[in-house]
Order: sequence, then structure tokens, then C-alpha cells
Amino acid sequence: MTVNLQKVALVATFSTEADLYIFDEPTSGLDPLNEDIFQQKLLDLKNENKSILLSSHILSEVERAADRIAVINAGQIIQSGTLAELQNVASSEVEVTTKVSCQQIS
Repeated sequence: MTVNLQKVALVATFSTEADLYIFDEPTSGLDPLNEDIFQQKLLDLKNENKSILLSSHILSEVERAADRIAVINAGQIIQSGTLAELQNVASSEVEVTTKVSCQQIS
């Protein structure tokens, strides 16, 4: 979808009264100003107690408005919960073994 068609589709969506709004990668290709406008409109819907299903690879986009998040891989939900719950799960520890001491590298 071209960026202009995407903008028209978003304007049409926000102009419609519904209980559930579904967005699939809505800001893909939008400039930062339009991304900010989209985020504000999304928060407006949330404040009106509307249900929103947002599919996005951009975590910052999801973090701003989501109450619950589901991570999907190959069509299956592999994790779901609040942002705080998923941040605790997402942390990882990495152990590195080098041939040369890191102190010798600097």
C-alpha cells in the first residue's frame, strides 16, 4: 500500500465509530510526524475504552498504548502478558569466552 493510501485508510478508520479497531503495521512507511499523530489517536481510542488490536514489529509503538502484548512466532502465541511481565521474561544472560584477555585488547 502506498503511503498516501495508508494515510487515507487511517483517517477513514479513525473517522469510524467502532468498539474494536484492528491495525496491521499501521505506521510502516509513515514519517515521524504522522507516526506521532497515529500514536495520539490510538491513545484517544484507548481513553474512550475502545478495544484495539495492533500488529507491529516496532516495540516502541506497542509499548505506548498496549495493556497486554502477545508475541507470535509462526502463527503461534509464544508469550503473552503485560509489558512488565514480558520484560522480565525477555531478559537474557550471555557468557563470552575469548582467546585473549579483554584487558589486553584495550
